[in-house]
Amino acid sequence: VWATSDRPSVTGLIGADNQVDGFSLTAIRAPGNPAPAQVTAGAFDDKGRRIADATLTFAPGEANATGTMAVPFELRNDFASIALDGEHQAGAVRVLDESSKRRRVGLLSQAEADQAQPLLSPLYYIRRALQPFADLVEPSSADLADAIPQLLDQKPAMIIMADVGTIPAQVKQRLVDWVDKGGTLVRFAGPRLAAAGNDDDLLPVRLRSGERALGGALSWTTPQAVTEFPKTGPFADLSPPSEVTVSRQVLAEPTPDIVERTWATLADGTPLVTGMKKDKGTLVLFHVTPEATWSNLPISGSFVEMLRRIVQLSRNQGAAVANAEAKAVSLAPYRMIGADGMLTPPSPDARPLVPGAGPLPVTLENPPGLYGSETGVFAHNLLDASSTFAPLVRPQVSLPVTAIPYAFDESENLKGPLVAVALLLMALDTLAVFWMGGLLARRPRRAGTAAATAAAVLVVLGGLFGHADLARADDSKPGDAQAIEDISKTRIAYVITGEPGVDSISRAGLEGLTRFLIEKTALEPGPPAGVDIAKDELSFFPLIY
Repeated sequence: VWATSDRPSVTGLIGADNQVDGFSLTAIRAPGNPAPAQVTAGAFDDKGRRIADATLTFAPGEANATGTMAVPFELRNDFASIALDGEHQAGAVRVLDESSKRRRVGLLSQAEADQAQPLLSPLYYIRRALQPFADLVEPSSADLADAIPQLLDQKPAMIIMADVGTIPAQVKQRLVDWVDKGGTLVRFAGPRLAAAGNDDDLLPVRLRSGERALGGALSWTTPQAVTEFPKTGPFADLSPPSEVTVSRQVLAEPTPDIVERTWATLADGTPLVTGMKKDKGTLVLFHVTPEATWSNLPISGSFVEMLRRIVQLSRNQGAAVANAEAKAVSLAPYRMIGADGMLTPPSPDARPLVPGAGPLPVTLENPPGLYGSETGVFAHNLLDASSTFAPLVRPQVSLPVTAIPYAFDESENLKGPLVAVALLLMALDTLAVFWMGGLLARRPRRAGTAAATAAAVLVVLGGLFGHADLARADDSKPGDAQAIEDISKTRIAYVITGEPGVDSISRAGLEGLTRFLIEKTALEPGPPAGVDIAKDELSFFPLIY
């Protein structure tokens, strides 16, 4: 971590977690500091605007500090990065991706006993699995005609239906439209769904009527285990739960596309989880109940991971990155975090990153930053939850050691010295040609003339070397500073008329146009500039009023 010497202590961000009641932050500093300290963290959106703050306090002698940004989750979902004030280094910046955003998930069940006996509710295990990383909403009524509109009015990213049979026609089309626009509908099987028939277009596969029982007194089959997850599905990198068995399920009709729609299968080849894209949305079906009557999947740890993967798929632009994580697809460098903590274009040395299930190390080939594209990014930060700061220790050697501080060297203009060297080499080459041709031996007078010419060239070269600094100083011209300022940021210009009233109106109008562009577009122009069309350079400005 690079930091300026005027900072009393280097601090960094090792955690940023979007929790139920706020955005939790964790910062670290070098250990052994006995003084208390406070740092301020700011959250920024994708346009660089600061939209939230939090104060983190280090207790005396403590190396860790925590704080919370207590803002609504809609605002938290706009966070693109978090940075510590006054810390201009890569460890104090944390970029965020879709995995840091919470999604609102609607839960729906037709069971009347949900409120009276919550432990027997079909939604009990779903609530426990999703509550740590999603905002859960439920309707006040079990009547589907009222419950579905209530959920849709709260604009959820995903809706989970626990054993919902026939959906009323008056609300079904609205639910279909919500899926087509990008919603994710997850359904769980049960007696109601098994009896509803297979004419439901809000299922990823057609179902056979009734249910299939395994391992019963009148059955020749035994409960089935879960096999390896298909490599093309969102659960590809998960290990199949060896302890999970299924004793009852709803069966899918065999169709040509059943294999590509299967996300999890049983040992006998029948689907356990199926899914498909529907326009911009996704339909998912668990072929078992959401509680432990048909399978012990809901009480396993794999159930939590499977639901979490589906929530990641429901996110607006994060589906591409979520699929890349599941399929181990490489992501190209998009924006890198520089040593000063600013996002910059990737360097030629940066290589694609292959996201995995565990933390990824930061290397020269995979520096910290964002990987992916405008449609979806993966955040690769410098520090993780296990990171600590330790000062550099000077090695103990017998030889004298001189400490050289880090500094930004000024650039040197080598044009003069390089031209001088080229002229010197040309003069030496000319003398060599004269000597090889015998001109220096046969014609001493001409040789003396050539030597005198070479001496004159050397004198000129000495003047070039001696006045290199003057040549470098002559490179700067009056008005260069203003030209650099004009091209450093897009600016709209207006012609200065000399009339204060007219010039004031022109500037005020262009300031309003500039604010409109900042609010409505991705362009962030600088303040308007007044120009004299007779003297100033006009090519720097895209629009002149």
